[in-house]
Amino acid sequence: MKELRMKRLQKEVQERVLMNDGNINKSFQEVLDHLYKEHELYYDNDRIVQAMDVMRDINTLKEMINKYNTL
Repeated sequence: MKELRMKRLQKEVQERVLMNDGNINKSFQEVLDHLYKEHELYYDNDRIVQAMDVMRDINTLKEMINKYNTL
């Protein structure tokens, strides 16, 4: 399950990299910002299960960022 989430997030980041002329740090930040907004929206509307799924996405993306920064 986590691997599917990681592949989906990698694809989203790759699409953003193409839109941002190869700036991967900006792409990571944009995806992370989008996920935080989505989490806030779900949480505010009492959709706790969906908010938890988005939080898992956020944590997975943070792991990806840490791996990228340690390269």
